[in-house]
Amino acid sequence: MRCTLMQYTICALVVILVFLQLIHLTMISWLDNRTQNGLQSGARDFSPKKSANSSHSHQYRTKHRYINLPAPKLNTYGSYQIFYDLSRVYSKVRPLNRRDVTLITHCSMNNMLHLPELVDRWKGPVSVAVFGSLPDIPTIISYIFSLQECYLGIRRNVTFHLVHPLSSFSKEAEVYGAKTNKRSISVPMVHCDKLIDSIRSSSENVRNYAQNGVSYPTNLLRNVGRTHALTDYHFVLDVDMLPSCGLRENFLQFVQGSSSLWLDQDMVQQMVFVLPAFEVDVRAVHRLPCNKRELMVEFGKDTARQFYVKQCPYCQNHTDYLRWTSLQSFTGQLGVAYTVEWKPLWEPFYISRSDVPLYDERFRQYGYNRISQVCELNVAGYNFAVLDRAFVIHKGFKEKTEFHQQKDTENRDNRHLFLQFHAELETKYPESKRHCL
Repeated sequence: MRCTLMQYTICALVVILVFLQLIHLTMISWLDNRTQNGLQSGARDFSPKKSANSSHSHQYRTKHRYINLPAPKLNTYGSYQIFYDLSRVYSKVRPLNRRDVTLITHCSMNNMLHLPELVDRWKGPVSVAVFGSLPDIPTIISYIFSLQECYLGIRRNVTFHLVHPLSSFSKEAEVYGAKTNKRSISVPMVHCDKLIDSIRSSSENVRNYAQNGVSYPTNLLRNVGRTHALTDYHFVLDVDMLPSCGLRENFLQFVQGSSSLWLDQDMVQQMVFVLPAFEVDVRAVHRLPCNKRELMVEFGKDTARQFYVKQCPYCQNHTDYLRWTSLQSFTGQLGVAYTVEWKPLWEPFYISRSDVPLYDERFRQYGYNRISQVCELNVAGYNFAVLDRAFVIHKGFKEKTEFHQQKDTENRDNRHLFLQFHAELETKYPESKRHCL
């Protein structure tokens, strides 16, 4: 049977089409490999200033990305809408080992610039709740996916959640699933070289949400981050703070290894592990302290000091900084230096088991948000153990001039709420002999 000219032509076109397809796939594979190399080379470039060694070279195949948001949920009081685990939209986060510690933090979009440095120092699972009003949502999502594009550690280890107030709903909210099932939006991707500067420039619009009649839901955001943190231990930290180097690895060795033989399981379940908090004058130090020896050098030069010492010394005093700084514990395995009793208005940073009480979401803006949760830990029977070499640092001295004008009013309102909260604890824990007043 002879082939006609038409059949030969069709066969030739098929061969050419297959050949072109192979070339296309080869080019895509080459571009993907080049992209990964560019991302890895730029993964540690988290400095706010452009580094001379910066090697961000990633070029996006598209300037916009279409995002299908997950189904939204409401918080307990029905006043905020939550999109859990936006990371799944982009790519799968590295599989979790339950016997790990998740660092939990929260921020508005202007403070997302701290995430690369925080994630790089933690080197483990991180759960971030990002807050914004409705007009902020496209920009926030753009920053989230751009950060994942540009930083390998963020793409592998960070789970993002988005929270915004229902009071900000309008007809535009239909796009985000408030009234329909349509949740597909197009967001612009920011080039890696411009990303941090772009995030920093957004700070002019979100210095304090309360000025626009929207309360920043601090405790709700912490709970959102905790809800989807599936490891045995949680560590709640503010986004503009850093843990000491190796804290995660040293703590896991402490609670799982031979150094914790003196701790039986019941004791661990009723104990939280306190980390002394310091603030460092970033203008006066060559680099931020990584370990206790470096911290004590800056402490001796007054370029590092107790966190919040000028604004609220009693908020941290009970950690006993004089005792901790006098301990010559610079090397060896992490351990418990001493235990302390709860004191009024104390708000330490700590690592705990994942099943400790959640934060009370009624506390918003400034005042009593962490104090209330530590109060409940005390009433519920938890004990406080201060770790000997681990600490956290705030980047910059906290000055009174930095606080917004409504701070005192917010603090007064939250104190009234705290009195109500404490009365409720007496009903919640009727057998407890502890109190917080």
